Amino acid sequence: MKVHHPVESEIDLRFGSLNIKAEIWSLEFSPCSKKIATCSEDQTVKITSLETKQTITTFKDHTLAVTCLSWIISSGLSLLISCSDDNTIVIRETVTSVKLKTLPLPSEVIGFCTLTYLGVLTPNSESFKTHSSEISEVNVREIFETCRHKITIVCGSENGYLILRDMVAGNVLYNERVHQGSIEGLACQGGRVVTCSSDCCVQVHSVVK
Repeated sequence: MKVHHPVESEIDLRFGSLNIKAEIWSLEFSPCSKKIATCSEDQTVKITSLETKQTITTFKDHTLAVTCLSWIISSGLSLLISCSDDNTIVIRETVTSVKLKTLPLPSEVIGFCTLTYLGVLTPNSESFKTHSSEISEVNVREIFETCRHKITIVCGSENGYLILRDMVAGNVLYNERVHQGSIEGLACQGGRVVTCSSDCCVQVHSVVK
């Protein structure tokens, strides 16, 4: 499947591959496993049907390359979370296509950086796997703001910062430089976050809820 293409122009240094195609940097299965979401240096997130191989939806919420994605179900909402070189995290509900929140880089992060990888810490609950048919553009924001599950967004940066944020409130729960190089991988499970970096180290972080 060819999914992402740069905007046609004489020259655009934001894109690789001689302006023919845009590199895809991350992808996620939908919770139902029938779709995939991809993100790219073309600044978009695309949802594609695995059955038809056709693009269903394109979101352009970022102004620079989109670097990583996470797709979860919470309180009946299908939530797609993306981070970008523009140093923002965006949360969208995919069924209604409503953008719910944009989280900027915390001001406490020192020096030039971009956001490289993200994940989510969620309670272990089967209810996360079911999307509610009662969700609509009218009530989606209210449901999100009163989400009964505590979700923590975990994000890594190019200059080694590990950032944890409450998904609904948006407040910063943790923000420290944990690596001397760029965070190049991140995984979340239970109450733990594992990061790897260009500083050749792997770190395991315990998150107290």
